[in-house]
Amino acid sequence: MVEISHGKSRIRVVVKTHQPAFGFVRKDEWNGVWVLHVRALPLKSKANREIEYECTRLFGVPVKIASGLSSNHKVLEIPLPPFQVERILTQSQQTQLNQNKPKEL
Repeated sequence: MVEISHGKSRIRVVVKTHQPAFGFVRKDEWNGVWVLHVRALPLKSKANREIEYECTRLFGVPVKIASGLSSNHKVLEIPLPPFQVERILTQSQQTQLNQNKPKEL
């Protein structure tokens, strides 16, 4: 679920660190929280920096961690309309699924 606060979209994520690739893996339909895989370990804010950098690349606008700097439960603030954020997240999730499919022989 994308919420709006001060004219910016906010999404809640649960971060799983030390993963093989960065990406929004799935959305929990029950509570609207996205599962976000991050390559970095949660040491010296490396995971937080990776989240902000990669999300900025994905959305094309500066993304900030609004809350949860020392937690695996975070709120990301994205200066885009909610429908656009949902569309980008859904496309990103589909890309992740296609990359993880086993290749046919």
